[in-house]
Amino acid sequence: QLNRRIKQITGLTPNKYVRTIRLQIAREAIESGKYRTVAEISYLAGFETPAYFSKLFKEHYGRDVNDIL
Repeated sequence: QLNRRIKQITGLTPNKYVRTIRLQIAREAIESGKYRTVAEISYLAGFETPAYFSKLFKEHYGRDVNDIL
């Protein structure tokens, strides 16, 4: 029931919703200029590996995270 309710409210599955929030956290960290590496940002945002984070970032924002850093 909780999964259905989250999808009703957000339009996303719970996993996709959490992933979107993590990507937003990562984007804000990049824009803050306080972090210099993909690894720092990926771990800060809660991703298990920098490679997985980079893949999701490119899928979501259409840009390579290394191009922004």
